[in-house]
This record gives sequence, C-alpha cells and structure tokens, in this order.
Amino acid sequence: MPSAATPTKTSSSRFATAVLASVALVAGYGVTRVIDSVQYERLEGSIAARRTTVVSGRLATITKILVTEGSAVTLGQPLVELHDHGLAARVEIAERQLYRLQVELAATEARKAIELTAQERVLNTELFDAELKLTEFQQQKFNSQVENVAWQQLAKNPATTLEEAFRTDNAEPLILPSLVAENVRQEELRVRAVLRQGAAQNAQEVLSVRIELCEQRRRKVQQELMELPNRLEKSLGIEALKAQLAEAQTCLETLKQQPQDFTLTATESGRVASIRRNVGDSVRTEDPIIQTVDETRPLVQLPLVSRNLPDFAKGVDLEVRFPDGSLRKARVGEIALVASATGTLTVPVEPAGAVWPRMPDGATVEVRRRR
Repeated sequence: MPSAATPTKTSSSRFATAVLASVALVAGYGVTRVIDSVQYERLEGSIAARRTTVVSGRLATITKILVTEGSAVTLGQPLVELHDHGLAARVEIAERQLYRLQVELAATEARKAIELTAQERVLNTELFDAELKLTEFQQQKFNSQVENVAWQQLAKNPATTLEEAFRTDNAEPLILPSLVAENVRQEELRVRAVLRQGAAQNAQEVLSVRIELCEQRRRKVQQELMELPNRLEKSLGIEALKAQLAEAQTCLETLKQQPQDFTLTATESGRVASIRRNVGDSVRTEDPIIQTVDETRPLVQLPLVSRNLPDFAKGVDLEVRFPDGSLRKARVGEIALVASATGTLTVPVEPAGAVWPRMPDGATVEVRRRR
C-alpha cells in the first residue's frame, strides 16, 4: 500500500507546483503591467508611409507632367512644368501699390515738417520764457542772499554802517534796500534789522522753489523738443507707412525674380503615389498636383484630442512598441493643426534611433510616453 500511494502524492505535488508557477507568472505579468501603466502613458497609432504633396505656390497653368504614377523619383528630380500667365499683371499691381505708398509717405512727411516747425516754435517760446524767469529768479535770490547777510551783520554788530553792510565784495555799486535811501536813525535800524533778516530768508526759500520749478519746466520742454520728431512720426502713422513701403518693395522684388515658366521638383525621394491634375489645368497656390510617398521611412500617425496636445509637443521623446514586441525610439514631428470631424488631431511620430521593422500601411502599434 505505501508503494502505491507514492506516485499519487508525486503527481499532486507536481500539479500544485505548476499551478503556483502559473499564478506567480500571471501575478508577475500583472504587476509589470501595473508598473508600466504608472510609468508610461500608452496610446494606439497606425503605421503610415511618409507622403509629400507637391503644390505650385502660385497661380499657374500646367504645361507638362514629367512623371507617371508608380514611377520612382529622387530628391530634386523635375516633376511638372508650369506657366504663370498672371505674373505680369501681379507685377503691375505691386508697382502701383508701391507708387501709392511712396506718394502717401511723401505727403505725410511734408505734413510732419509743417507740424514740427509749428510745435517747435511753441516749445522754443516756452523754453525762452522759462529760462528768462529762471535768470530773473536767480538774480532775485542773489539779492536776497546779500540782503540777508547785510541784515545779519547789522543785527550782530551795531558799529557797522549801512554802506559797509551793503557793499559787495568786488566794491561794485552798493546794493541797498529801500531803507538805505530813507533817513532812518541808526538805533531804529538795529531794531528792524532782525525782522528784515527773517523776511530775506523767507524770500530766499520762496525763490529757491520758483527756481526749481523753472528748471523742471525747462528740462521738460527740452525733453519734449527732443522727442517731438519721433512722436509726430508715430501720431501721423509714418512708421507704419515705412513698414508697408518696405514690405511692398520686397514683394515687388520677389515677383520680378520669379520666372513665368518654372519647374517643380521632388523634395524627397520615393515613388509617385498619385497625379491629381492634368496638362492644361489651372492650379491655385495650394492645389495638390502630385503626391509622392516614401515607404522606406515610415512614421506613426497618432490621433489625439486637443486637451492632450501639450504633452505631445514637437520633439517630445516617445517609444513605439511593434506587434512583435520590439521597441524603437521615436519623437514627435511637425504638427499640422487641422482637426478632423471628430475633433481629434493627427500627430506624426518619427523614428529617432534604430531602423523600424517593415510594416504595412495601417498596421497598429503602441506609442508610449513616459509620464
């Protein structure tokens, strides 16, 4: 009996071990997925070949198509020839616009010169008045200072005569107040000297304030004179006219450099996926003429809602997981802000490291962004 029970116990033990291993494997996989979801934001994208649309860039007529659908093209290869019938008319319009702006600028400059002369005359008159008053107040302040010193000397030294008190240092003609001309007794003058000294000090303070106000006004007028030309240019719109004139000149020069007959070339290597126009068709600036596709350098088209767009700015590093489990580095490319009918934006994800495995157009891949 003991020998018969041994195989049963061994089988049960092996089964239990297998179950535990399976549970551990599932649990480990689950933990890994949880950690991965915490570290990465995972989205679904689709493989797409790199497509380039060829447009004329201006109004023109197709005169010759140099490739066929499905043919291989290389960078710089001629694709289509066009003729610009309206170039001469656009040059003429640009020349008229330039002339109109030149006339308008000349008239505005003349108006500025007239207003500048008139306003400068007014400001120069104000400046002259301010300087005249400033000189007058400075002279009055000097006289008050002399009078203050004289009265102070008389109050402290009773032996000082009026002539000595009011004589200037350089022995110029005497500067005397009205009292000097009066026949005032010496003892009365000593009593009044203290009062007149205080009045002279007050006059100095008042004149100092007036002088400061005059200097402020003079500085302000001088600043206004200096800023007047620029202020008039802005108020009359001369700066804006000059900018418009420069833009019109650039536009005219660009038009004159454009040939009437021109050729569009391939901007990338690949093959011609479709030809949208025929010889003799007129095309506008952004009308598609030819579309090429480069299947050797695929990208991932990643649909996003607008609120997630800030997290996927151009240049943001990403990872792409392919169906075989391999990972490749990638980054966000140039985003065209054109929303679909559902309100989503398609963000291009481009290779940023090792070559991606070959995948058919539309194949689904996982795009991962580290949080």
